[in-house]
Amino acid sequence: MNETNLRNTLAQASEHEAVELLQQTLRQSVWMALYDAMEQEVNLLCGAKHKPSESEYKRAGSEQGSVYLDGEKEPVKRLKKAVKKHWPNAIQQECLIHMQRHTRDKLRTRDRAEFDRYNSRLRDAEGREAGDEAFEDLMDFLSERNAAAALALRSRKEDLTAFHQLDLPSTLNVTFLTEVASLSLPVKTCLY
Repeated sequence: MNETNLRNTLAQASEHEAVELLQQTLRQSVWMALYDAMEQEVNLLCGAKHKPSESEYKRAGSEQGSVYLDGEKEPVKRLKKAVKKHWPNAIQQECLIHMQRHTRDKLRTRDRAEFDRYNSRLRDAEGREAGDEAFEDLMDFLSERNAAAALALRSRKEDLTAFHQLDLPSTLNVTFLTEVASLSLPVKTCLY
């Protein structure tokens, strides 16, 4: 809210509403300052996103994963890029169960059951249209409870709904998850 809108709103608000509005504005300002400070600290420790430093510290998601090829465990630094390089037509689906587990921990206890229902609906959705609708409903629910988590998931929509874009039956999700469970892949899995 800009300064003019804030003044106009405060002028029309009751004393109680004005206090709540000022507290909310102050809270948002503090959070923004904290986010900026954290971003600066990460950049100092790890380097800029586009030019990582050689320090011992790494950004989240840059850790080395592993995959079994011909029965041997092989390290993979950037799994998504490696799969695209060797199998350019592969469709990569981020595991919805892992997304649910990681995101669920960032919600209040009382919101978790409803969050689980939205995730079940996303997993059960068949086809592009149903997948997109279920994902948007999940985003609406999540953005009201944890805006940062919703923003992070929205940026990964393509990876989270890749299976839906194929217009396959949702029963394959269970088969796919069962088969992939035996692989040692970090968060992302792929279809050939």
